[in-house]
Amino acid sequence: MGGVEKMLMNLLDYREIKNFDFLSCSKPPEYFDNLIDSYGCRAYHPVIRRENFIGHYKAVHDIAKHYDVVHIHTQNAFFTTLDCLAVR
Repeated sequence: MGGVEKMLMNLLDYREIKNFDFLSCSKPPEYFDNLIDSYGCRAYHPVIRRENFIGHYKAVHDIAKHYDVVHIHTQNAFFTTLDCLAVR
C-alpha cells in the first residue's frame, strides 16, 4: 500500500473523516482491510484490470454509482480517463 493509502488510513485513524469507503485496484495487505472494517467503512476490490479489462470497469461503475463523490488517484492519464468514464 502506497503513500496515498497510508494518508487515508491516518485520516480514519484520527477520525477526521467519519465514513470513507475504499476501492483499490490492487489487493492491499489484509491488515488494512481489517482496519477499514473496524472503522465501519468498506473496502472494495474489483477484478484486476489486466485480468479482465471490461469486467474491471463494469465493477468500478457498479460500485461508484452508489456514491455522490468519487476521488480517483492513478499514475496514468489514459487509465484515469477510463476510470472517469466508468464512474459517470
